[in-house]
Amino acid sequence: MDSDLNTAATLTKNKMGRGKLNCGNLTNIESLPDELVFDILLHLPAEDIYNGPMFVCRKWYDMVRTSGFISAHLQKSTPHLVIHSTNTCRRPYFVEMNRGRIDITRLNCVTKTVVWASCNGLMLESDFSENRGDFYVTNPATNQHFALPRFPCEEGFRCCACMAYAEASKQYKVVIMYCKQFHSSVILKSAILTVGVDKSWRELRIKDTYEPYHTTTTRGFIHWQQNHQIDTHVLSLNVETETFRETPITTDGGRRLEKESDKYYASTGDALTIFVARSEFSWEVMRMESETGELRKVAKIDMEARLSKIEDFLPKPVGYVDRDGPRVGPVGWINYPEVLVLWVYSYGVCMYYNVRTQEISCFRLEYLNRYHRFLFHINSLVWLDGC
Repeated sequence: MDSDLNTAATLTKNKMGRGKLNCGNLTNIESLPDELVFDILLHLPAEDIYNGPMFVCRKWYDMVRTSGFISAHLQKSTPHLVIHSTNTCRRPYFVEMNRGRIDITRLNCVTKTVVWASCNGLMLESDFSENRGDFYVTNPATNQHFALPRFPCEEGFRCCACMAYAEASKQYKVVIMYCKQFHSSVILKSAILTVGVDKSWRELRIKDTYEPYHTTTTRGFIHWQQNHQIDTHVLSLNVETETFRETPITTDGGRRLEKESDKYYASTGDALTIFVARSEFSWEVMRMESETGELRKVAKIDMEARLSKIEDFLPKPVGYVDRDGPRVGPVGWINYPEVLVLWVYSYGVCMYYNVRTQEISCFRLEYLNRYHRFLFHINSLVWLDGC
């Protein structure tokens, strides 16, 4: 059945690529059972549905706009890893697993200066080149944009923004942590906005000792990391209840983590994975269940024996390089837990490590910017009610 549906979906996609179909010749198509059409369209990527089949006939148009189809399509869509270079208005990379092979494509639309987060196919962006208080929600597959109420910011502040979906209330919420140096101390504040509902930002109470460094989104939660080395706890926000929780990072056996260990966060969509460095090229992988905060060891990744292979991939560096050699850090998963993506700092290079076969491949980014964001992303037809 699945092979038949895939064939039908491919044929439909090919027809869409040849131009808009004449609705006067759609008698056979319109006579197909709704259940069959529904299943065929589920096999098409969101951008192909939006640019083709939804305009074939009124029945298809109405079908792909229903909440039931959008939700089913979201659940069936293949996750990507989005690679976005900060401070450059360029098309991000999409990296995905396709029939056992890594495929790398470019986003069709140009994003704003910074892409902060991705949630259910929606991206949170800001345009720092024009106005630091301007944030947007964008669906890159459908090229829809929604401007959020302007965030009231002051000169000299630093912020860290993220977005997550509150499933029970069916609302998207954007959270910004921001801090400002005041004499010798750092003043930290947090604000939250329910997209399409709130007309202004609401204050969110948080401990003023936590300075944000990096954010990761999982289902219904936002997680903050302070610093690669000094962080010993995960700070998580339940966006439904708008309450914070601190979870101590423990290693295998329940031992509390030492401050000097490098740590990296990556989302699987449902859960948070934490990579605790054991050497320059080996990590203990912990998985944290978002709802309970339970941590458990799921793997150990050791690439020390492949160091010569790694160095063969590296071009000339584009920035500062540690005296001890290239610095490598995990940044995301493709088809979790099959392929781990690692970023080689200062070289503009991504590596893909197959956890089972230990094979390594490499991809050099077109733009040689040292600062990038790596986001778990799913192309979808999701949009915001009332926006």
